[in-house]
Amino acid sequence: MALNYKAIQIELLDGSDIARSIYKKTKTQEILENVFMMLNLIEKEYFGLYYIKVQTDERVWLNLNETVWSQITKVLNPPYQLYFGVKYFPYDPLLLQEDISLYMMYLQLRREVKDGRVICSESERGELLAYIFQAEGSDYDDKYIHKHQNFFANLTKNSRKLETAVLQAYQQLRGTNPQTCEMKLMEKALPVTFYNQEVHPVRSDAQPGLKRLTLTLGPVGIGLYQGTVKLDIFGWMEIWNVGYINHTFWFRIVRDGEKSKHKFHFEHNKTCEGVWKSFRKYFQFYIQDRKLDPKLLWGRVPPQVQRVTLFSEQSTPSIKNMNIRPKISIGNMTGLLSDPGSPGNSLLQDHYGVNGDNIRKQALSENFSVDNSLSGSNRSSLSVLNEGSTKLEGLFQQNNPQGSFNSTNTFTVTGDTESKIESLTVL
Repeated sequence: MALNYKAIQIELLDGSDIARSIYKKTKTQEILENVFMMLNLIEKEYFGLYYIKVQTDERVWLNLNETVWSQITKVLNPPYQLYFGVKYFPYDPLLLQEDISLYMMYLQLRREVKDGRVICSESERGELLAYIFQAEGSDYDDKYIHKHQNFFANLTKNSRKLETAVLQAYQQLRGTNPQTCEMKLMEKALPVTFYNQEVHPVRSDAQPGLKRLTLTLGPVGIGLYQGTVKLDIFGWMEIWNVGYINHTFWFRIVRDGEKSKHKFHFEHNKTCEGVWKSFRKYFQFYIQDRKLDPKLLWGRVPPQVQRVTLFSEQSTPSIKNMNIRPKISIGNMTGLLSDPGSPGNSLLQDHYGVNGDNIRKQALSENFSVDNSLSGSNRSSLSVLNEGSTKLEGLFQQNNPQGSFNSTNTFTVTGDTESKIESLTVL
């Protein structure tokens, strides 16, 4: 007899896992709402759930309005592993209202740097890793050299040169507090990497001699790189028409009053179509003003930020670090998330996941520090490129002198099934 439910694991940004059971009609939005409730997050639009294709190491974000079952059972094998992460980085992290949201951005960027997903030189990556070491490991100390080696052993795209660069930069950061290091990491990474989330290898007709071309989608716009060298950034408000034909992705821009068209070729038609769909989502997300509903803040006590540490044996409220695994049983599966306010699974009844009381007791005994100093004036130490709605409005007026900009610009999507052309035009 086939089971009418399936068990999934969701890895959070701090490395901890939570267990969930899904039925055929359980939608992604319901699972995600439960995660938000656990983490006490109210700035929800930046986050999502994804799985990783083993063959290509590609992230695939789940559609919120579709069932989890239909999106994972045909492409993944049990145990079904999902990840909670930041889908859209803000233009400027200081636009976020709450420190817990800002810290989630740091944890996501930490994962990007550690896994080698950011596009930057080896020296720049070494500097970013040094900020992580100082933020989570305090000042450099020779007695923790074995801990450094353990971290490097799990580092993607590691080299002896990178390790040397990290440790040299790490020693120069002595005395810098964790909050400042987190801010500096985001400040440094924004102009270097633009927090790229989607990275795709492409070919260009205009530059056939260039190898290792990469097309990216991020908060600022469409990026074009050759290896780690940034060739161009096409801002969202410069782009006025986009589409694809088979494996060719194209878009038109207006820059300094001049129009131009750019074409890029992908290896597969499906990849090209996926990039076009991702473009629409990114475009519609980043051209809108994002303001938190004031009603959500009325009477709300901001959640405390409990930071991960690099060298402690119990570094984070994590199931992995406590050598505890969720026990999935029929008793834990009685309540699916038909009501997001009722977790159903007893493992999910605490903001810290499993065994929250034990974690708190352990935190007291091991001198864990809960820090709220990211709030107020301390957050102003981050000076980044603000590509917010003011600049977008200026670019729009420059490129469209007869038009009017607002946060709800409309778009038309047209399709020609015979020629397989899809386009998106800003009105």
